[in-house]
Amino acid sequence: MISKKLKSNNPELPAHIANIYKILNDENARYKDAKDIAKKIKQFIKDNNHDPYEIFKWFCCEPEDEQSPPPPDKNNNPEYYFLIGFLWEWGIGIESSMKDSFYWYQLAAESTKDDPVVHNQGKKNLANCYANGLGVARDLQKALQLYQESAQAAYYESALILAQYLKSDAESQENQEKSFNWIRIAAYDSYPPAQTELGLHHLNSSKAESAKEWFKLAAENGEPRGQIQYAHFTRDSTEKFTYFKKAAEAGDIEGLYRLGDCYLMGIGTRIDWNKATRCFLKVAEKNGNDFDTYTLLACHFSLGIGCSKDMHQTMRYYKCKI
Repeated sequence: MISKKLKSNNPELPAHIANIYKILNDENARYKDAKDIAKKIKQFIKDNNHDPYEIFKWFCCEPEDEQSPPPPDKNNNPEYYFLIGFLWEWGIGIESSMKDSFYWYQLAAESTKDDPVVHNQGKKNLANCYANGLGVARDLQKALQLYQESAQAAYYESALILAQYLKSDAESQENQEKSFNWIRIAAYDSYPPAQTELGLHHLNSSKAESAKEWFKLAAENGEPRGQIQYAHFTRDSTEKFTYFKKAAEAGDIEGLYRLGDCYLMGIGTRIDWNKATRCFLKVAEKNGNDFDTYTLLACHFSLGIGCSKDMHQTMRYYKCKI
Protein backbone atom coordinates (compact mmCIF):
# COMPACT_ATOMS: atom_id res chain seq x y z
CA MET A 1 0.00 0.00 0.00
CA ILE A 2 2.96 2.30 0.57
CA SER A 3 6.48 2.39 -0.80
CA LYS A 4 9.31 0.92 1.29
CA LYS A 5 11.09 4.26 1.12
CA LEU A 6 8.13 6.14 2.59
CA LYS A 7 7.66 3.46 5.21
CA SER A 8 11.30 3.45 6.29
CA ASN A 9 11.32 7.23 6.65
CA ASN A 10 8.36 7.12 9.03
CA PRO A 11 8.87 4.31 11.57
CA GLU A 12 6.02 5.53 13.80
CA LEU A 13 3.55 6.04 10.97
CA PRO A 14 2.01 2.52 10.96
CA ALA A 15 1.04 2.85 14.64
CA HIS A 16 -0.40 6.31 14.01
CA ILE A 17 -2.40 4.99 11.04
CA ALA A 18 -3.95 2.41 13.37
CA ASN A 19 -4.71 5.19 15.86
CA ILE A 20 -6.49 7.27 13.21
CA TYR A 21 -8.68 4.31 12.34
CA LYS A 22 -9.32 3.78 16.07
CA ILE A 23 -10.23 7.47 16.55
CA LEU A 24 -12.87 7.21 13.83
CA ASN A 25 -14.42 4.06 15.30
CA ASP A 26 -14.21 5.19 18.93
CA GLU A 27 -15.67 8.63 18.26
CA ASN A 28 -18.48 7.11 16.20
CA ALA A 29 -19.20 4.84 19.15
CA ARG A 30 -19.42 7.94 21.37
CA TYR A 31 -22.03 9.47 19.00
CA LYS A 32 -19.77 12.37 18.03
CA ASP A 33 -20.60 14.62 15.09
CA ALA A 34 -18.60 13.85 11.92
CA LYS A 35 -17.22 17.40 11.86
CA ASP A 36 -15.83 16.97 15.38
CA ILE A 37 -14.33 13.59 14.46
CA ALA A 38 -12.61 15.12 11.42
CA LYS A 39 -11.25 17.92 13.61
CA LYS A 40 -9.87 15.39 16.10
CA ILE A 41 -8.17 13.36 13.35
CA LYS A 42 -6.60 16.51 11.87
CA GLN A 43 -5.36 17.53 15.31
CA PHE A 44 -3.90 14.06 15.91
CA ILE A 45 -2.00 14.24 12.61
CA LYS A 46 -0.73 17.72 13.47
CA ASP A 47 0.29 16.74 17.01
CA ASN A 48 2.36 13.87 15.64
CA ASN A 49 4.09 16.05 13.03
CA HIS A 50 2.87 14.10 10.01
CA ASP A 51 2.16 15.34 6.53
CA PRO A 52 -1.62 14.83 6.06
CA TYR A 53 -1.10 13.85 2.42
CA GLU A 54 1.38 11.20 3.50
CA ILE A 55 -1.32 9.82 5.78
CA PHE A 56 -3.81 9.87 2.93
CA LYS A 57 -1.44 7.88 0.70
CA TRP A 58 -1.39 5.08 3.24
CA PHE A 59 -5.06 4.42 2.75
CA CYS A 60 -5.47 4.66 -1.00
CA CYS A 61 -3.48 5.13 -4.17
CA GLU A 62 -3.34 8.59 -5.69
CA PRO A 63 -5.84 9.61 -8.40
CA GLU A 64 -4.66 8.89 -11.94
CA ASP A 65 -6.12 12.19 -13.08
CA GLU A 66 -8.38 14.96 -11.80
CA GLN A 67 -11.50 13.59 -13.48
CA SER A 68 -11.60 10.06 -12.09
CA PRO A 69 -11.72 8.74 -8.54
CA PRO A 70 -8.84 6.51 -7.50
CA PRO A 71 -9.34 2.80 -8.21
CA PRO A 72 -9.17 0.57 -5.13
CA ASP A 73 -5.63 -0.59 -4.57
CA LYS A 74 -5.43 -4.39 -4.61
CA ASN A 75 -3.61 -4.25 -1.28
CA ASN A 76 -6.17 -2.01 0.41
CA ASN A 77 -7.86 -3.50 3.42
CA PRO A 78 -11.63 -3.23 2.77
CA GLU A 79 -12.16 -2.05 6.35
CA TYR A 80 -10.40 1.17 5.30
CA TYR A 81 -12.85 1.98 2.49
CA PHE A 82 -15.16 3.92 4.79
CA LEU A 83 -12.24 5.85 6.27
CA ILE A 84 -10.95 6.72 2.79
CA GLY A 85 -14.37 8.17 1.97
CA PHE A 86 -14.24 10.11 5.24
CA LEU A 87 -10.81 11.55 4.36
CA TRP A 88 -12.11 12.69 0.97
CA GLU A 89 -15.27 14.20 2.48
CA TRP A 90 -13.46 16.25 5.11
CA GLY A 91 -10.37 17.11 3.10
CA ILE A 92 -7.87 15.29 5.31
CA GLY A 93 -4.63 15.05 3.35
CA ILE A 94 -6.34 15.85 0.08
CA GLU A 95 -8.67 18.54 -1.23
CA SER A 96 -12.24 17.69 -0.27
CA SER A 97 -14.22 15.97 -3.02
CA MET A 98 -17.70 14.58 -2.45
CA LYS A 99 -17.53 12.78 -5.79
CA ASP A 100 -14.57 10.75 -4.56
CA SER A 101 -16.06 10.43 -1.09
CA PHE A 102 -19.25 9.00 -2.60
CA TYR A 103 -17.18 6.50 -4.58
CA TRP A 104 -15.49 5.13 -1.47
CA TYR A 105 -18.63 5.08 0.65
CA GLN A 106 -20.29 3.11 -2.12
CA LEU A 107 -17.33 0.72 -2.15
CA ALA A 108 -17.60 0.34 1.63
CA ALA A 109 -21.32 -0.40 1.35
CA GLU A 110 -20.81 -2.99 -1.38
CA SER A 111 -17.49 -4.63 -0.50
CA THR A 112 -17.45 -5.09 3.27
CA LYS A 113 -20.36 -7.42 4.00
CA ASP A 114 -18.10 -9.53 6.21
CA ASP A 115 -17.61 -6.48 8.46
CA PRO A 116 -21.13 -5.37 9.51
CA VAL A 117 -19.96 -2.14 11.16
CA VAL A 118 -17.99 -0.83 8.17
CA HIS A 119 -20.65 -2.14 5.78
CA ASN A 120 -23.44 -0.24 7.52
CA GLN A 121 -21.32 2.86 8.13
CA GLY A 122 -20.77 2.91 4.38
CA LYS A 123 -24.49 2.50 3.72
CA LYS A 124 -25.39 5.28 6.12
CA ASN A 125 -22.92 7.75 4.62
CA LEU A 126 -23.89 6.67 1.12
CA ALA A 127 -27.49 7.41 2.09
CA ASN A 128 -26.40 10.84 3.36
CA CYS A 129 -24.88 11.52 -0.08
CA TYR A 130 -28.10 10.57 -1.87
CA ALA A 131 -30.26 12.49 0.62
CA ASN A 132 -28.29 15.71 0.18
CA GLY A 133 -27.06 15.38 -3.40
CA LEU A 134 -23.40 15.17 -2.34
CA GLY A 135 -21.23 13.74 -5.09
CA VAL A 136 -24.28 12.26 -6.79
CA ALA A 137 -27.72 13.38 -7.97
CA ARG A 138 -30.16 13.77 -5.08
CA ASP A 139 -32.36 10.69 -4.71
CA LEU A 140 -34.34 10.67 -1.46
CA GLN A 141 -36.00 7.32 -2.16
CA LYS A 142 -32.61 5.67 -2.63
CA ALA A 143 -31.40 7.34 0.57
CA LEU A 144 -34.39 6.09 2.58
CA GLN A 145 -33.90 2.59 1.19
CA LEU A 146 -30.26 2.56 2.33
CA TYR A 147 -31.13 4.00 5.75
CA GLN A 148 -33.76 1.30 6.17
CA GLU A 149 -31.42 -1.50 5.10
CA SER A 150 -28.76 -0.50 7.62
CA ALA A 151 -31.40 0.15 10.30
CA GLN A 152 -32.77 -3.36 9.79
CA ALA A 153 -29.24 -4.63 10.38
CA ALA A 154 -29.35 -2.94 13.82
CA TYR A 155 -27.24 0.04 12.78
CA TYR A 156 -29.25 2.44 14.86
CA GLU A 157 -27.66 5.69 13.74
CA SER A 158 -29.42 5.02 10.44
CA ALA A 159 -32.59 4.10 12.32
CA LEU A 160 -32.72 7.53 13.97
CA ILE A 161 -32.10 9.35 10.69
CA LEU A 162 -34.85 7.28 9.07
CA ALA A 163 -37.13 8.06 12.01
CA GLN A 164 -36.57 11.80 11.53
CA TYR A 165 -37.48 11.59 7.84
CA LEU A 166 -40.62 9.61 8.64
CA LYS A 167 -41.57 12.02 11.41
CA SER A 168 -41.27 14.97 9.02
CA ASP A 169 -44.20 13.52 7.04
CA ALA A 170 -46.73 15.07 9.41
CA GLU A 171 -49.73 14.18 7.23
CA SER A 172 -49.10 10.44 7.42
CA GLN A 173 -50.12 8.77 10.67
CA GLU A 174 -48.56 5.55 9.40
CA ASN A 175 -45.16 7.22 9.02
CA GLN A 176 -45.49 8.84 12.45
CA GLU A 177 -46.01 5.39 13.93
CA LYS A 178 -43.09 3.95 11.95
CA SER A 179 -40.89 6.78 13.19
CA PHE A 180 -41.77 6.09 16.82
CA ASN A 181 -41.28 2.36 16.29
CA TRP A 182 -37.72 2.79 15.01
CA ILE A 183 -36.86 5.03 17.97
CA ARG A 184 -38.41 2.54 20.38
CA ILE A 185 -36.57 -0.45 18.86
CA ALA A 186 -33.22 1.35 19.05
CA ALA A 187 -33.86 2.60 22.59
CA TYR A 188 -34.86 -0.82 23.92
CA ASP A 189 -31.75 -2.25 22.28
CA SER A 190 -29.69 0.15 24.44
CA TYR A 191 -28.74 2.74 21.80
CA PRO A 192 -28.27 5.87 23.98
CA PRO A 193 -29.19 8.56 21.40
CA ALA A 194 -32.46 6.71 20.81
CA GLN A 195 -33.06 6.58 24.57
CA THR A 196 -32.82 10.37 24.61
CA GLU A 197 -35.19 10.61 21.63
CA LEU A 198 -37.68 8.29 23.32
CA GLY A 199 -37.46 10.44 26.44
CA LEU A 200 -38.24 13.54 24.36
CA HIS A 201 -41.19 11.72 22.81
CA HIS A 202 -42.58 10.91 26.26
CA LEU A 203 -41.90 14.48 27.41
CA ASN A 204 -43.88 15.86 24.46
CA SER A 205 -46.66 13.42 25.33
CA SER A 206 -46.80 14.77 28.91
CA LYS A 207 -45.32 11.58 30.36
CA ALA A 208 -42.71 13.27 32.52
CA GLU A 209 -41.75 10.29 34.69
CA SER A 210 -41.23 8.01 31.69
CA ALA A 211 -39.21 10.77 30.03
CA LYS A 212 -37.02 11.10 33.13
CA GLU A 213 -36.35 7.35 33.21
CA TRP A 214 -35.21 7.31 29.58
CA PHE A 215 -33.10 10.44 30.03
CA LYS A 216 -31.41 8.82 33.03
CA LEU A 217 -30.64 5.67 31.03
CA ALA A 218 -29.16 7.74 28.20
CA ALA A 219 -27.18 9.83 30.70
CA GLU A 220 -25.74 6.77 32.41
CA ASN A 221 -24.78 5.42 28.99
CA GLY A 222 -22.78 8.56 28.19
CA GLU A 223 -25.10 10.34 25.73
CA PRO A 224 -24.54 14.11 26.12
CA ARG A 225 -28.07 15.22 25.18
CA GLY A 226 -29.50 12.68 27.60
CA GLN A 227 -27.15 13.93 30.31
CA ILE A 228 -28.38 17.49 29.79
CA GLN A 229 -32.04 16.50 29.76
CA TYR A 230 -31.66 14.42 32.92
CA ALA A 231 -29.74 17.23 34.63
CA HIS A 232 -32.66 19.55 33.91
CA PHE A 233 -35.08 17.02 35.41
CA THR A 234 -33.31 15.97 38.59
CA ARG A 235 -33.70 18.00 41.77
CA ASP A 236 -30.38 16.72 43.10
CA SER A 237 -27.96 19.61 42.62
CA THR A 238 -24.93 17.30 42.73
CA GLU A 239 -26.40 15.22 39.91
CA LYS A 240 -27.12 18.38 37.95
CA PHE A 241 -23.50 19.46 38.22
CA THR A 242 -22.16 15.97 37.48
CA TYR A 243 -24.14 15.48 34.28
CA PHE A 244 -23.70 19.02 32.97
CA LYS A 245 -19.96 18.53 33.53
CA LYS A 246 -19.95 15.20 31.69
CA ALA A 247 -21.83 16.71 28.75
CA ALA A 248 -19.42 19.65 28.69
CA GLU A 249 -16.41 17.31 28.72
CA ALA A 250 -17.94 15.50 25.74
CA GLY A 251 -17.90 18.80 23.85
CA ASP A 252 -21.58 19.68 24.12
CA ILE A 253 -22.15 23.44 23.91
CA GLU A 254 -25.24 23.53 26.12
CA GLY A 255 -23.50 21.31 28.66
CA LEU A 256 -20.63 23.79 28.78
CA TYR A 257 -23.01 26.73 29.19
CA ARG A 258 -24.93 24.99 31.99
CA LEU A 259 -21.68 24.03 33.70
CA GLY A 260 -20.80 27.73 33.71
CA ASP A 261 -24.15 28.41 35.37
CA CYS A 262 -23.34 25.82 38.05
CA TYR A 263 -20.03 27.50 38.85
CA LEU A 264 -21.64 30.94 38.72
CA MET A 265 -24.46 30.11 41.14
CA GLY A 266 -22.95 27.27 43.17
CA ILE A 267 -25.24 24.52 41.87
CA GLY A 268 -23.83 21.19 43.07
CA THR A 269 -20.40 22.74 43.55
CA ARG A 270 -18.70 25.73 45.17
CA ILE A 271 -19.13 29.10 43.49
CA ASP A 272 -16.15 29.68 41.23
CA TRP A 273 -16.50 32.74 39.04
CA ASN A 274 -13.16 32.12 37.35
CA LYS A 275 -14.31 28.70 36.13
CA ALA A 276 -17.72 30.11 35.18
CA THR A 277 -16.11 32.80 33.04
CA ARG A 278 -13.83 30.24 31.37
CA CYS A 279 -16.86 28.11 30.51
CA PHE A 280 -18.70 31.06 28.98
CA LEU A 281 -15.61 32.09 27.01
CA LYS A 282 -15.38 28.58 25.55
CA VAL A 283 -19.06 28.71 24.60
CA ALA A 284 -18.51 32.04 22.86
CA GLU A 285 -15.52 30.59 20.98
CA LYS A 286 -17.45 27.53 19.82
CA ASN A 287 -20.83 29.13 19.20
CA GLY A 288 -20.43 32.55 17.63
CA ASN A 289 -24.07 33.63 17.82
CA ASP A 290 -25.04 32.93 21.43
CA PHE A 291 -26.90 36.02 22.70
CA ASP A 292 -27.09 34.90 26.35
CA THR A 293 -23.38 34.04 26.53
CA TYR A 294 -22.36 37.41 25.12
CA THR A 295 -24.57 39.14 27.69
CA LEU A 296 -23.01 37.18 30.56
CA LEU A 297 -19.47 37.80 29.37
CA ALA A 298 -20.12 41.52 28.95
CA CYS A 299 -21.38 41.64 32.56
CA HIS A 300 -18.43 39.59 33.84
CA PHE A 301 -15.83 41.84 32.23
CA SER A 302 -17.75 44.96 33.23
CA LEU A 303 -17.91 43.96 36.91
CA GLY A 304 -14.72 41.90 37.12
CA ILE A 305 -16.57 38.67 37.97
CA GLY A 306 -14.09 35.82 37.62
CA CYS A 307 -11.74 38.03 35.64
CA SER A 308 -10.15 41.46 35.68
CA LYS A 309 -12.36 44.40 34.79
CA ASP A 310 -11.87 45.08 31.11
CA MET A 311 -14.03 47.68 29.36
CA HIS A 312 -12.54 46.76 25.99
CA GLN A 313 -13.79 43.18 26.40
CA THR A 314 -17.08 44.47 27.82
CA MET A 315 -17.73 46.54 24.70
CA ARG A 316 -16.58 43.69 22.49
CA TYR A 317 -19.21 41.30 23.84
CA TYR A 318 -21.95 43.94 23.93
CA LYS A 319 -21.23 44.59 20.25
CA CYS A 320 -21.38 40.85 19.55
CA LYS A 321 -24.73 40.72 21.34
CA ILE A 322 -26.09 43.57 19.23
